[in-house]
Amino acid sequence: MGSEMSRSFFAYHLAHFFGPFGLESYHTNSEKPVEGDVLYVVSGDHGQDGGKDYSLEGLFKIHRRHRGPFALRDLKGQERSFDYRLSLLPVRMPPKPIAMVEMPWYDRKEIHDYFSSGQNFNPVPPKYKERFDLLLVEFGSGLDATAEDLQALNGRTDIPATTREALVQARVGQGRFRSDVASLWGKGGGLRAYGH
Repeated sequence: MGSEMSRSFFAYHLAHFFGPFGLESYHTNSEKPVEGDVLYVVSGDHGQDGGKDYSLEGLFKIHRRHRGPFALRDLKGQERSFDYRLSLLPVRMPPKPIAMVEMPWYDRKEIHDYFSSGQNFNPVPPKYKERFDLLLVEFGSGLDATAEDLQALNGRTDIPATTREALVQARVGQGRFRSDVASLWGKGGGLRAYGH
């Protein structure tokens, strides 16, 4: 990739079609994403009222882009083919998907129009990038790096050295991400109210 800067996109996961997001990979036919880019993954599933509701799965870095084709089966057993499988590393991942319906700024139609209407791998609209970053700081405490985490990762021999190094870098970046966003926007329960 040379000296190119990484880019950030969003990717939409059809939870109602493929089941829960697998976290470690994403299949696509898009040529846009390349190794080093980051993805905000948004998933959609059936809501209690029969409509669709949306969750933020996390922020991930594309570690590898594998060329296919790759065949995946949906929840009904039907097969779909994809040109690429993106191997992902978590940059900021909450312990469970963040249900956006609980946020004061939630607008189902707007989120559908931005994120689930065939517009994968476009930049995240600025107001949603800010909201997503704040949500990941508030709810994403499950992956902050500690010295013990990093030592354990470095000591694992069942993971190739290049993958270990990438995982360590991802873990180190998480703490920096939290402190950077918190210093810009504040801390604690007030984050949830952003966007009023």
